[in-house]
Amino acid sequence: MPYYIQMEGCTVDQLVQFWLGDTPSWAESRESFLDEVAYGLTNFDPQGVVFLISELESTDSQRRKSALTSLAYPEFFDQEIENHLLDCFVHAELADKMIALWGFINSSHFPLQRKEVEALTNGSDGRVAASAMVYLSRAFDVEAISLLREGLESENPRKREYACDEVGDRFIQELAEDIAKLINDPDPHVSQAAKANYEMLT
Repeated sequence: MPYYIQMEGCTVDQLVQFWLGDTPSWAESRESFLDEVAYGLTNFDPQGVVFLISELESTDSQRRKSALTSLAYPEFFDQEIENHLLDCFVHAELADKMIALWGFINSSHFPLQRKEVEALTNGSDGRVAASAMVYLSRAFDVEAISLLREGLESENPRKREYACDEVGDRFIQELAEDIAKLINDPDPHVSQAAKANYEMLT
């Protein structure tokens, strides 16, 4: 996520004005801009958080998505956030299902039916498939090693990349040599993730 120096030190009211106004010319994109404003608003708990919760009902889809993404963390998670994540998973377009998957991962809540998530693991969107793999490895922790090893061996480069990050983040020593094999992976994101996470484990 880009850091916009123009928002440094803003009050909650100023951030709300940014949120409701037009995207500035200096912003990388509307999506990244709203994500950054939403992140800033979460630092003004409860005032900023209350505002973001109200935006979960916005008629603007990008505002809804940015608000939900920033609220899907343990400190904000409640039944309302869970319901919005579930609705996002069920009704969103394929690419946007990542918001729900990562929201539940970030919040350490795993209410989705396993078969629903498994159906995404070999889908056409590589990042959604990889996110589904991560969700399953967190939801079914006893199977994490086998699920992530399968990810490391996948033809989907995003699965290989995300699996490397999971192995490092969760310090799974049993898979250290498996990610070492990917240090020279032809996909630069995979090779970078493999190298960085292998160094963490050794």
